[in-house]
Amino acid sequence: MAAAPSTKASGQKTTGIWYIDYQPSTAEIVGNEKAKRGFLSWLNFRFNPQQKSERQRDLKNCALLYGPPGVGKSALVKAAAREAGALLIQLDASELRSKEDVKKLLDGLSNKSTLFGETKKLLLVDDADAIYDDTIGYMILDTVKQSVSPVVLTAVSKYARSLRFLRGMCAEFSFSRLEPEQIFTVLKNACSKLGLYSDDDELRQLAKGANGDARAALNDLQSWSFGSGKARDVENEVKQAVEQALLKDSCLEALSSVNTALSSADPDTVMLWIEENLPYYTQDGLDRAYEWLSRGEGMMGRGEKRLLFNLQRRGLEVAICGISSRGIKPAEEAQIPWRLFRGRESIEAGKRRLEFLSSLAPSLHSSLRKTASDQTLSLLISAEGSEGKS
Repeated sequence: MAAAPSTKASGQKTTGIWYIDYQPSTAEIVGNEKAKRGFLSWLNFRFNPQQKSERQRDLKNCALLYGPPGVGKSALVKAAAREAGALLIQLDASELRSKEDVKKLLDGLSNKSTLFGETKKLLLVDDADAIYDDTIGYMILDTVKQSVSPVVLTAVSKYARSLRFLRGMCAEFSFSRLEPEQIFTVLKNACSKLGLYSDDDELRQLAKGANGDARAALNDLQSWSFGSGKARDVENEVKQAVEQALLKDSCLEALSSVNTALSSADPDTVMLWIEENLPYYTQDGLDRAYEWLSRGEGMMGRGEKRLLFNLQRRGLEVAICGISSRGIKPAEEAQIPWRLFRGRESIEAGKRRLEFLSSLAPSLHSSLRKTASDQTLSLLISAEGSEGKS
C-alpha cells in the first residue's frame, strides 16, 4: 500500500478528505513560480497600500488566477490569507444560484471587523468562469469596484464569457500544469503533514498518472491507501461510465453517468468513447443519434476555438440528451476509441526508439540527436520494430 494513516502530529480538525486537510504554506506550493511571486507581491501591496509600487497591476483591487484545475490556484490564495492573518471569505461561483445568496455573502466583506477581531479580509471567488447569470456577475463586479479588501477570482480560462466584464478590472496571473516531479513533491509534503507512511516509487507512479493535477493525485493517494493498494484505473472508470450512459433512455440518468466519466477525463475524450461505441449500443435511430453527436461536437469545437470551456461541456450534454431517445441495444463491453489506441501505440513506439538510440549513441561516440538524425539507423530501427511485431 502506498500510504497508511497514522496518528496526526497536530490536533487540527480534519475533514477526512486529504486534499482539503492538506494545507500547504505558500513556500510548499510548487510550480508556477513566476505567477506565484507576482500574486504574492500584488496581495502584499493590497494589504499594505502605503508601500510604493510602480506596476500598474498592483493598483488593481482584483486578481484573476487562471489555469488548469489542481495546480494550486486556490491553495495559494488560502495559504497567503493564513500567513497574512486575514479572514478569507470564499464563494464557489458554481453554487451561486440567486442574488440573495450572493448579497448575503458579500455583505460580510463590507463589515470592518469580525467577532475574532480580524481587520484584513480577502474575498475568493472560486470557479468564476462558472457564473451562469450576468446579474450575479455584475454584483461581483460592483463588489470589486467598491470593496476596500482585495478580491481574487480563480478560473480555468480567462476568456470565459462570464469573465468578459471582470477581466479589465483584474491583475492576471497564468498557471500551467505541474510536472510529475513537482506533483511527487506535493505528495511527499502531504504525507509528511498528514502523518502518512509513503513509498517514493509508488508516489512517483501516482504523480505520473495525475496528468499535471495535484488534487487528482491526492485523491488517488487516498483511494489507493484505503482501497486495494492499486492506482485508480482512469480508463476503466471512463469505460464503465460511458457504458452506463449508453444504456440509459433518460436524459438525466445518462447525464449523471457522463458526469462520472468527466471526473476522470476531459469532454473530448468522453466524446471519443461515445462516438466509438454508439453503434454497438443502438438498436434503431442511429442516423438521428449521429445528428445529435454532430451538433454536440460542433458546440465543443466552437468552445475549444474560443477557449470557452463551459461550452465544450454543454456540447457534450447536448449530444448525450439527443442520443438518449434512440432505440437501445445492450452490448458486452465498450471498446477503447481507435484514435486513443493508435496514439498510445505511437507513444510506446517512440519510447522504444528513444531507448534503443540512447544505448547505441555511446558506442558510436555520437550524441543522441546526431544518432537520431541518421537516416540509415532510422531505417534499421523501423525494420527491427516491424520484425518484432511479426
